[in-house]
Amino acid sequence: MNFCKFSHSSSSWIAFLTDAGAGQACLLNIDSGDQHSLDIGHKSRTKAGSRDDSPMCIKLVAQNEPLSLQLFVGYESTMLRQFDITESNNTMSAVSKRAVTTAHEEPIMSLDYDSQRQLVYTCAADNKVCCFAADGLAFKEHAAAELKNPGSAEIRCFSEQALVAVAGWDYAVHIFASSDLKPTCSVAFHRAALTSVDMSSLSNHGVESIVDEYVRQRWNSRSRWMAVASRDARISLWDTSRITAESFGGQS
Repeated sequence: MNFCKFSHSSSSWIAFLTDAGAGQACLLNIDSGDQHSLDIGHKSRTKAGSRDDSPMCIKLVAQNEPLSLQLFVGYESTMLRQFDITESNNTMSAVSKRAVTTAHEEPIMSLDYDSQRQLVYTCAADNKVCCFAADGLAFKEHAAAELKNPGSAEIRCFSEQALVAVAGWDYAVHIFASSDLKPTCSVAFHRAALTSVDMSSLSNHGVESIVDEYVRQRWNSRSRWMAVASRDARISLWDTSRITAESFGGQS
């Protein structure tokens, strides 16, 4: 079974699963067209013996100056792994760096990485939301939270707002503080399970040319929008500046 999962980094590289059952992924440079096959397979141990552990989600992270790539992978067995992407003889490969069996009881459905705090966030088919920090050759659980209802499609960390958003199968977006996963609020608009959540980023390009201080403040105070998709065939937009402990306003 192939999963339509891919991840793009701040560089020109994207990663996507080509054969999840066989643990195969592809690294593609969208500028040059170069492609590299990556082996991210994993064997899990069960009572019936060893079996292939399908990767369920991936996150590609680029570190600049010099450019280095890291790939985070969440598995069906609830394993979380981090790979360093290395290059030798013009061929790229994935080298396992650290791993942990998470507290999830169901397959990991989505993960995200906060490059500022160097934290990894995961959600799964269960009701747990987890946060991990790098600890030597392993991961250490940094924080955890529980949803009222099980099942999440996607998790996203928004560093500037210090928020984590989880798109739930219970039709709602659940918002947490990124530092300790303390619940902030939940918002519900859709009439079916959510499939995706993301947030706009504000470019500072051109801000240095703004001389007027009032105009500069208005520029920096622009709204950041969260986009939510659902199986009800709707996309909703939410103004994150209006987030409160109770609710925040939205448009659809």
